[in-house]
Amino acid sequence: MSWGYDGPNGPAAWDNFKGAGVTGARQSPINIDSKDGTCGALNINYGTEPVQLENIGWTFKAKCGGGSISGGPLSGTYKLDSFHAHWGTAGSDGSEHHLNGKAFSAEMHIVNYNEKYGDFATAASKPDGLAIVAVFMQEGADNPALASVAAGMGSIASKGASGSGGSVDLTGLLPGNKSCHCYEGSLTTPPLTESVTWIVMDEPISVGKGQLDAFRSMKDGAGNALSKNHRPVVPKGGRQITCC
Repeated sequence: MSWGYDGPNGPAAWDNFKGAGVTGARQSPINIDSKDGTCGALNINYGTEPVQLENIGWTFKAKCGGGSISGGPLSGTYKLDSFHAHWGTAGSDGSEHHLNGKAFSAEMHIVNYNEKYGDFATAASKPDGLAIVAVFMQEGADNPALASVAAGMGSIASKGASGSGGSVDLTGLLPGNKSCHCYEGSLTTPPLTESVTWIVMDEPISVGKGQLDAFRSMKDGAGNALSKNHRPVVPKGGRQITCC
């Protein structure tokens, strides 16, 4: 039995697929509607990276490395691992997080791991193991930074397929305004591990309809088109949101 985004094994049933130690107290995504405090300046050190693409069944994984983030809500340095995206069937709904109740067309997740743990796999199980920069994407003009990634979707149509995503300037995946909201949360797919410090950018970037359609053309493990792959928002609970 596997999880998915529709039917009896969709998000409402994901408690059946959660990993050991997941309490539900710090699940993601959430709606962000306030600035409850402040934290220090965030340092994002990304550049142009060669990217290897893989269809992992529920999105593409763009493997890269070399960059890092630090500061803000983070203690220590987190090393860049990869990025992927979540989207919906239409341009008005596809982001995982919401901002002031608003959903965007899609959401990019730039995944970083705490270097003190040595590697991603070890860090992914630790409460402070991962830091994910989430960037809202709004349908509009094509995003030049995503051109080679969107073009590579044809080579990874089926689950398990891999191919080149070219060289990507990761600074083009970030908005000009780096103001953001931060909180302690989880992975947004099973096993829903509660190991993520989320850094959610306030300002969206643009993504073309053709680029979104290229993402939607991917197939899941059952051979169905990945027309949507976003988890609905979950309760914030008593967690504090800070802003950088």
